[in-house]
Amino acid sequence: MCIRDRPATAPAAAPATPTPSTGEAVDPGAPAAPLSLRAKHSVTQADFDQTVRSVLGTTAARRGYRGSLGGVQLGGYTTLEFVANSEKDSYFDLHRFVLQVNAPISEWIGLAGEIEWEHGGTASYLDVGAVKIEYVDVLFQMCDAFNPKLGALLIPFGRFNLFHDDPLNDFTMRPWTGRYMVPAGWGQPGVGAEGVFPVGCAGALSYNVAVTNGFTDGFTTDSGARGARTTWKKDNNASKQVWGRLNAVLNVPRTDNFELGLSGTWSRYDDDDDHDLFGFGGDFNVLVGPFELEGEYVQYDLDRDPTAPVEDPRRQSALWLEAAYHFFPGGWNCPRKPFVTWTSHFTLAFRYQRMDLNHRMRGGSFIDDLQSFGAALNYRITEDTVFRVDWTYFDAVNEDDRTEFTASFSTYF
Repeated sequence: MCIRDRPATAPAAAPATPTPSTGEAVDPGAPAAPLSLRAKHSVTQADFDQTVRSVLGTTAARRGYRGSLGGVQLGGYTTLEFVANSEKDSYFDLHRFVLQVNAPISEWIGLAGEIEWEHGGTASYLDVGAVKIEYVDVLFQMCDAFNPKLGALLIPFGRFNLFHDDPLNDFTMRPWTGRYMVPAGWGQPGVGAEGVFPVGCAGALSYNVAVTNGFTDGFTTDSGARGARTTWKKDNNASKQVWGRLNAVLNVPRTDNFELGLSGTWSRYDDDDDHDLFGFGGDFNVLVGPFELEGEYVQYDLDRDPTAPVEDPRRQSALWLEAAYHFFPGGWNCPRKPFVTWTSHFTLAFRYQRMDLNHRMRGGSFIDDLQSFGAALNYRITEDTVFRVDWTYFDAVNEDDRTEFTASFSTYF
């Protein structure tokens, strides 16, 4: 994963000069080298002002309007995939084309939004295409510690939903927490607030809370929580859902980033407004030089009548862990070569996942009680543009195991 807050290419006007320590040619006009190959977290590398820009996620770190009236900013990202699953015919897919908008309303008020076209859109021959608004929120910047917001808010439950853009990811396919538990890019109409406080030396504690329309009783062993998301126009009962996430970025010796997150949620999900839903999650990211370890766990517990059938889930959970090594061959470190810039690098990554969509059943569907083991190799021309190849083995309980090879290209624009 990466953050877009550093230069992508270096100017080439000045001649290269050798460094005293290594004798290698270095462009004097190039940006300063980061503290690690992937300096996507700046809290241990700058002052608290930079910390604020780093830890608040998509609602703050990407926004250019803060303190500025420079006009509407347009951008986005796109992803092309090739998928070869052992149970299906292989295919190409322009999976996503996403338009992102940042717009100042005043010096301290701004709007941010995202519109997504999936699988080509909604033409008659595109049977699985979609066009949707993922989020539109208006943020009122009061101070670092308190910033109210309203609109269709990205759900602050787990880290991945807040940092879900495809160019950030080392694997082509999103992790299961971001597909079946908190479907990534998920926004809901409501109100909320976010803020950040300094902790120790160059550390920070941030929060992100929201009150929105809640889940319905649409949890299944086939699709997790995807079918439990409510429409934007109405809610199925009078209760609303409360979401919250705390994130701590700590200045731990010998680490370039040490980040821990805790999430929680509550609602009443049934039409009669009787049964409670509790959810909690945890996430982490640790970066030490070129080595990175991160993961996320999400669980929902649903109150049900004693006579409810076993097919109705009472608990759903999912976990993913990733380990990555970021590197670049020294002999290639010349930004004047095609496809090579000052921030180019390779990443070798491994992912483990497991998911239980009904703790009272075993193997209720292919994805229930499923485990996967994956490996990926990707190359970033810049932090914004990545080529990936990855392979995943799916270890199922009551069905044949499967494998999947994917190759993809993602870029911001």
